[in-house]
Amino acid sequence: MNVSQIKEGALVSYGTSGVCRVGGLRRMRVSDAMPEKLYFELRPARDGGQSVFVPADSERLCAKMRRVMTKEEVDALLDSVAGTSPVWEEDKRAREDKFHRILASGVSAELVLTVCALYLKKQELAGKRRRLSSNDDRVLKAAERLIEDEIAFAADISPSEVPAYIRGRIGTDT
Repeated sequence: MNVSQIKEGALVSYGTSGVCRVGGLRRMRVSDAMPEKLYFELRPARDGGQSVFVPADSERLCAKMRRVMTKEEVDALLDSVAGTSPVWEEDKRAREDKFHRILASGVSAELVLTVCALYLKKQELAGKRRRLSSNDDRVLKAAERLIEDEIAFAADISPSEVPAYIRGRIGTDT
């Protein structure tokens, strides 16, 4: 997202913080050793928790901000996933790297498929009286939260209605 496009009050999606409202620009000094500079203040929309501050002069970090999808874009994303079987990566290290990359990219078809794969693996393990690894479980929760945030805002529904909305669009039990 271009820095000039970021307006106070706008809703943006920012990394794993999910949907945030732009609170505006604030001039701050992070430490005594650093000069004062401008930061975007992002307030997570889901909870009134801590604000996230993004240096306005950091192209890399500002690029992680993107506008929240529209309902039409969400529906197109979910339609693109329908009928696609999620693939489970057996290699733990490769799976962690892949999940980290997918989470950092925000809501995407890959993220939806990741949740489907994790959910199916969780069901399979439950049948064997086992659980997901703590890392896989953490990824599942973070991915679900990102998806719920963005789809709830886009479709104007509550986050608790999002799983049913997704199932209705992609026609699966995940």
